[in-house]
Amino acid sequence: MHTASRLSARPFQEPIAEALGAVTVQVPASDLCLALDRGTADGAIYNTPSLFACNIKEVLAATTTNASLGTVVFAALINQDIWQGPPEYVQDLLMEVGEEVGTAMAARFQAATAGATRGWPTWASR
Repeated sequence: MHTASRLSARPFQEPIAEALGAVTVQVPASDLCLALDRGTADGAIYNTPSLFACNIKEVLAATTTNASLGTVVFAALINQDIWQGPPEYVQDLLMEVGEEVGTAMAARFQAATAGATRGWPTWASR
């Protein structure tokens, strides 16, 4: 199995990179193609929309889109003191709606990016 030795990834993805036998390097999405082209990074763990800043398929030998590498995070944050203010039924409602919004946004993200990498080289095509 081929693994990259330097993966552009966020700090929370370091365990994933390590499991793949790589170390992480911090590269902003806007510099990813240049870093891959120059060899600063050998690969990347990125969400699909971040890959369209340049013609990334020109600098990658192969890609995969079937691995769940945790690149998209949805978060709703609230201060603990504020959270304690509303009654429990309001807290429950906020949690329920938050779950529904997260699920709906994940589905929209999937629909918006489905097929976006069609035609890119894949590990299977190497």
